[in-house]
Amino acid sequence: MTVIRSEAMTFSKLFYKGQFSVPWHQRRYDWKKEHVLDLLHDISEAVTGNPECYFLGSIMLVKKSDKQWEINDGQQRMITFSLICARLCRFFNQQNMTDEESRALRIIFDRDENSKTTLSESDTYKPRLTPPLNDRSRYHLMIRGKNIGANGKLSIAWQEIDTFISAMGQQKADAFFRYLIQKVEVACLYIPENVEIVDPNDVFETINCRGKQLDDLDLIRNYLYSYFNGANECNRRDTVHTNLEEALTRLRDAKRAADYVRCYFQCKYGFLQKARFYRGVRKCISNNANGMAKSESPATYVCKLVDEFTRREWVELFRKIASPNTAGDFVDQFVKDSRSGKSKRTLSSFLRELQSYTVVQPLIFALLVHYVREQDRTTTRRSVARNANDCMRNITSFVMRTAFVAPKFEPSHFESEFSNLAKGILSSDSLDVCKGPIMECLEECDSLYGIMDDEKFVERLTITNAEMRDPKKAKRFLVGLNAYMQTDGTVINEKACTLEHILPKSKKHWRDWSGFQGQNPEEWIHRIGNLTLLGTSDNKPDKKSNGSFRGKKPLLERSALALTRKIADYNEWSGDTIVKRQEEMAKLAASVWNFRDDSDRQK
Repeated sequence: MTVIRSEAMTFSKLFYKGQFSVPWHQRRYDWKKEHVLDLLHDISEAVTGNPECYFLGSIMLVKKSDKQWEINDGQQRMITFSLICARLCRFFNQQNMTDEESRALRIIFDRDENSKTTLSESDTYKPRLTPPLNDRSRYHLMIRGKNIGANGKLSIAWQEIDTFISAMGQQKADAFFRYLIQKVEVACLYIPENVEIVDPNDVFETINCRGKQLDDLDLIRNYLYSYFNGANECNRRDTVHTNLEEALTRLRDAKRAADYVRCYFQCKYGFLQKARFYRGVRKCISNNANGMAKSESPATYVCKLVDEFTRREWVELFRKIASPNTAGDFVDQFVKDSRSGKSKRTLSSFLRELQSYTVVQPLIFALLVHYVREQDRTTTRRSVARNANDCMRNITSFVMRTAFVAPKFEPSHFESEFSNLAKGILSSDSLDVCKGPIMECLEECDSLYGIMDDEKFVERLTITNAEMRDPKKAKRFLVGLNAYMQTDGTVINEKACTLEHILPKSKKHWRDWSGFQGQNPEEWIHRIGNLTLLGTSDNKPDKKSNGSFRGKKPLLERSALALTRKIADYNEWSGDTIVKRQEEMAKLAASVWNFRDDSDRQK
């Protein structure tokens, strides 16, 4: 006899095995409408082709008592299957197909196989399946033929099922239902309840770590929950679950939640390979939990870990880092505390520029956590803000300079160093000792490009990397220069700015650009010196203004952007002009993204 038993059966027969509940730690219903539609269309195609079986994967069940089962893997499919049966039941009710109606209801509700069952009496029947708490009431309304709201993924799934089945005729619906209950099969894995024999979480992990994996976040949560299987761990288990759910809800977006998980654990444990991130996190948690003093259990370490990970101010801090447009009040207070208000470059600039470079998130997060910790103590708060501001200026300068000269910004070149540095910063008692290690780390990473030396950086921008063909990179570069040059108080909407080539890209405009006679204009189009920005209030170049530099110059001169107005100082536009302007822009870029204090630069 094996410990884990398996059995293949039709999906409909599975429901007759008794009562099914989703464990407290499982996520709520999470299928998107494309997942639901894929299943509906696949089954519909199977009905047409009539193969002997449509296999829908494995379902993992843990026996709790006689005819009582927990669904440790497969709740999404079981819920979706039951919703399809519920909608077909409503269809059969409307068509007076009483036998089919009764059969569909007996799958969903705890009724004998041959009992007479009607939708009108469904309020008195006990459902076979109990979804997670947040989905339960809505699910019970659906399967009983009641109307529901339109919010939530369960409702979206129901709407897709309703639309799909509503389009069927009686004959097609009957054929679809017969195939659904007679030929859609699953493989059931039966896990004994006793965790000393086998831990269901280990089986769950093994199933979902082969082939297409669950998200790292799902696997990490499942592993954290495994520390609270004991009967005496109910209270701590509920606290851990509630804290995780609340934190992830505050992050609002699945990608942002995944980014926060990666950011936090890189800060906590140092570099973890992306391809083996979950394994690395699990190993670190296990080593630290088992290394606790004998007076404290491993679960105690996990409780403290989750408490830190889900700390409201830390979650909110990450949201501000990931979405700088939500960080207004926080940025204003930081600028005030760091005394960087007169500087052209503040925390707002740093966060906007670094938003696309998630490899830097652990470093920025670790630095700002120190500031968040000190917000209640005015004296130390200001000191921490000044140190954090200096560190972030140097980090931002390094990242932006590298991005501008590198053919492609490669996070893998820096992730190990940045993550390990973030760990040291987060665990440090003071930022005073961090400025040196940060500069040492940046200098070590700079061996690839040599951009921390101003002369080399300027040379790369004027000669080696004279072109910028990537519109996003070019726009980021020009926005940074313009922000430094803009002194008239005009507020520039960066997102609305558009990239403009002074010498137009289109050949049809080149005839009267006299500065390029005898040359190939294509060699100059993407040069950095030929690029500028246009704001929302600027007129867009038309055929007439694009026909020559003289025609375009008045349009540039009237621009709201200082960078663009400056071009009107040139009397002609030629290759020599582009080279000269590019040298000026490169030198300005070295000042914008500098590695010195603003006070030193002003001196």
